[in-house]
Amino acid sequence: MAPDAPRPDDPDEEAVSAWLRRLSERPDPRADVGLRHETPAFPTLTGPLELTPAPADEGLERDPLSEAYFVEAFRALRCAIEPKTDRQREVFGVLKRNIDCYLQFTRRRLAYLYQGLRPKDRSTFSMIPWLLHNNVPGTPGFQAASHPAPVYGVRDFDFNATMQAAVSEVFPRAMSQRAVSSQRPVIRSVLAMGSVGTIGHSGGSDFDYWVVYDEAGMHPNERVLFQRKVEAIESWAKDRGLDAHLYLVDVERARRNDFGRAVDEGESGGSAMGKLLKEEFYRTAVYLSGELPLWWVIPLGLTESEHERLAGLITGSQAFIPGLRYCDLGYIATIEQQEFLGAGLWQINKSLKSPFKSLLKMALLSRYMNQARPTLLCDVLKKRVFEGERAPQFTDPYVLLFDAISEHYAALGDWTAFRLVQKCFYLKVGLKLSRDRRDKAAFMQRFRVMRAYIVRWGWERDLLADLDSMDTWSADRIDALGRAIRAFMLSTYRQLVLGARSSGADVAAVADEDLNVLGRRLYACFAAESGKVEHLFTYFLKEPRVEERLVVVEVPQAAPNERWEVHRRLVRGQLAGRESSMFAAAELGEVAAWLVFNGLFSQSTVVGLVAATSRTSVTEFRHLLEKFSGMFESPDPFAIPPATFLAPRRMARVALVVNLDLPREHEDLSDKAGVYFLPENWDILNYGRARQSQIVQVALVTVNNWGEMFCVRFTGNDALSRVVHTLFRRLDPRAPPEAMPEVFAPHGRQYQALRNRVGKLLSTLYETCVGEQQGSRCRVFAYEVGGRFQVIRREDARLTVVGARSVRGVLRQLGRMGTMVQETTCDHLSPSLSDLRALVDRARLELDSEVLIGWRTERTVTRVLVLDESGRMFGLECPSAQADRVLSRLIRRVGYHARSRVKTAADLRKLLRIYECRDGRTLGSQTVLSDDTARALTLLQLPRARKSELWLKGDLREGRQGLYFRLGNQIFGPRQFGRSFVFELVRRLLSEHTLYDAEVFTIDACDVNFGETANGKDDPGSVGKQLRLVQMAERWIVLALASFQGAAGKHWRRTTPFRGGFPIPGSSPLEIV
Repeated sequence: MAPDAPRPDDPDEEAVSAWLRRLSERPDPRADVGLRHETPAFPTLTGPLELTPAPADEGLERDPLSEAYFVEAFRALRCAIEPKTDRQREVFGVLKRNIDCYLQFTRRRLAYLYQGLRPKDRSTFSMIPWLLHNNVPGTPGFQAASHPAPVYGVRDFDFNATMQAAVSEVFPRAMSQRAVSSQRPVIRSVLAMGSVGTIGHSGGSDFDYWVVYDEAGMHPNERVLFQRKVEAIESWAKDRGLDAHLYLVDVERARRNDFGRAVDEGESGGSAMGKLLKEEFYRTAVYLSGELPLWWVIPLGLTESEHERLAGLITGSQAFIPGLRYCDLGYIATIEQQEFLGAGLWQINKSLKSPFKSLLKMALLSRYMNQARPTLLCDVLKKRVFEGERAPQFTDPYVLLFDAISEHYAALGDWTAFRLVQKCFYLKVGLKLSRDRRDKAAFMQRFRVMRAYIVRWGWERDLLADLDSMDTWSADRIDALGRAIRAFMLSTYRQLVLGARSSGADVAAVADEDLNVLGRRLYACFAAESGKVEHLFTYFLKEPRVEERLVVVEVPQAAPNERWEVHRRLVRGQLAGRESSMFAAAELGEVAAWLVFNGLFSQSTVVGLVAATSRTSVTEFRHLLEKFSGMFESPDPFAIPPATFLAPRRMARVALVVNLDLPREHEDLSDKAGVYFLPENWDILNYGRARQSQIVQVALVTVNNWGEMFCVRFTGNDALSRVVHTLFRRLDPRAPPEAMPEVFAPHGRQYQALRNRVGKLLSTLYETCVGEQQGSRCRVFAYEVGGRFQVIRREDARLTVVGARSVRGVLRQLGRMGTMVQETTCDHLSPSLSDLRALVDRARLELDSEVLIGWRTERTVTRVLVLDESGRMFGLECPSAQADRVLSRLIRRVGYHARSRVKTAADLRKLLRIYECRDGRTLGSQTVLSDDTARALTLLQLPRARKSELWLKGDLREGRQGLYFRLGNQIFGPRQFGRSFVFELVRRLLSEHTLYDAEVFTIDACDVNFGETANGKDDPGSVGKQLRLVQMAERWIVLALASFQGAAGKHWRRTTPFRGGFPIPGSSPLEIV
């Protein structure tokens, strides 16, 4: 993390695309996979070895749970009558043989699955098709009679004995109720896919179901009811411990290889997978109920046109096998190159959650890409099933996958990739062959599938023992394996990109939304940004990831950004010979953020702190860790809804760590100087006469909606103002953080003062920047820290943060032009803003007055403030001797601006209030105020020097070219004199007055049109706007006067003829703030 460096703005589509492009081009050799060095090298294979098939179903007893499936289908096969014509008999024979082989194969998959499930999971798995088919009160997904009618039902549903037993066990009352069959079953087929029924399915695996239906024949309201029923069943299964995911698949879309959007389905892969997802489905699907998948009953080797003709013949009006219907999900033979890129991007995303499985699928993409006409694995499996192969080691989809990619990397001679694939496959299967198992039957069943491959690919006992003991691996080895998987995924993705470029393919087939979701998720996880806290994604490989002990060590002689190191253990007295650190950072706030964000700290973790110069105690550091644990959580990228990545990044939670890591000397000097921080009497942000901020170190920690954490460090007298600038310039007022920022400070005398002061400041900032905004109003907040100022402005959904070095700069921001009414707030403790704050507070009481003027005299200078009817502020300074003249001039301008409503002095007194500012408040009240106001109004009756009236007029819709002066009856503007119109005005004034009088060069009033109002009338603007225009115009006059003869002369205050020279602009009473 680079200290004091604010992170960049939100990445747009081009930034994410550029990052992915760099990812595909950057060379990154594969890392060591962490295997022991004594593991022997693999022998060079000349080709795939021939395996001796095991006897059919060797050791696998007939399972009664699976044997109950498809009884009606087998009966239909036995009872089917052979057609009379030769052509129909040929089709009939092929169908009957293929269906019989497929159903037998599916039964074996189910038997394998049931034998590995817990009894409770068996019942849950068996009941899901029944729940989809029925609408029984008291069962998940039940829908009462409504309009539209409840949506449910599976075509050709077979309520087999296994389902009946499960329903009787879980919902015994449902068996006694009379089930009402759906008049229009909406579900065509129910299938499970993925690792279900394979060697890759373990106790922690999920269950993915495809619920196939016809969306075209369903009303949108029925679609909503259907979705609710499916979600209720899914939730019920998860409550029972079965991690089930039910995906709705429309038949027509599936035929077009359109499987929805990743943004909608989350886990499905959306359009990024396309035909690859269909290939995986055909290869791994387990048919459960409804119509048979047509692809599994038609012959191999058909062209697409032949597939369509045969599908029309089989699904036509003439049923070859009465009682059986078929669901055509589309043809698949080849996969285009452009699909590999989207699929590779999806697998990199999935590797964040399922690294072993995603690596195997990524390797399969590499195999397909490197073959000119790749043979799809679903076709290989289909061929073996139709040829009557029954041995699981030849028909298990997971083993088939491993075998194919192993041959691929063996043929390439890439043994590093081969080792990693082998290792991930073994860890995904989770056999642990080197250990004794209590469940001998289940173990032997899986071992029979694996044993031939163990012999074939050379899995040594030492290697298996090493993999089986992964739960005892050191963190470094776990991290090495995680880095190797990540490197493999990214390297393979680069190969896919190169292959696609060489073939001229692109990712046009992938929906833009899917690419955005996948690309942004990867960007959030892997892209490096200034201040971004690094993810340790290897924690998905090891549970639990919490460390039992953590030691944080300060190393003063290290580089500034590595001053604090994190270790798992540290032997006392051996700091010099310590092991390499887990992590290093510049300050403790970032260390705490990294530990909590990566899930390494818990309440049970023993924390040690070895500080050399810092005054932070281990108690304070642990307190910070505990607070962070309550605010932030370790991220799971797939727990974030995909639609979130379509929205811009916004802050979700914010924390400020203040003065935590200060050196001991800082506190010691304060003690010796007798410095005490009194939160109500002294402002710790502007302490003492030097206005020094006592907050000199801040760590800003934020977590956004994309699951990213940032920690940026600020130091110095302006640390807090830079934090506010960084925080609020990126905040979206319409989507603020979930809670107010938390402030953490070290315990001690400063603790309560820091928390109260910073907390109040942030609270006021949030009131200004967040929440509903009434109509065309803008909010402005000004505060002071370390003698400098910041002004935060909200206009609709736009926030601006501007710094100012003086009160003059603040007034410039508070008087900005605009059409919105301005609501101004000044910090309640900022000393230099006391007069502004007093005038604003008075305006909240003086609701009847439109314009407030406040003045203060200090020594020889009088400062005047104006708060107009739109909430804008204007200020000027003048010598105290000229205060009355300046006030009367302002009152005349205000009166002229409101001339349509001000006819008498009494009208002006209702419109205008004048106060003296003293000690941070305005003197007087609504009843006792006549002294200042009356005195100022009497100034209007004093005689004035005789001179021609000087007016500023024009129309701002034409810009500055639309402004002009009127002196008496003569007009001086760009149309009359070009760019020298101000110079000509000064020439005329000098010709009429031989002695200097500043009043001669002052503008009496302003009458400028600012545009049109909503009703089409001219907009005169507010008093503040008119005064700012007068200020600008008088500066033009000053500059023209100073340059009239090419040089500046003596001061204007001298009442001498102009022959002695020309005045300096900076000394003029016209030089307004």
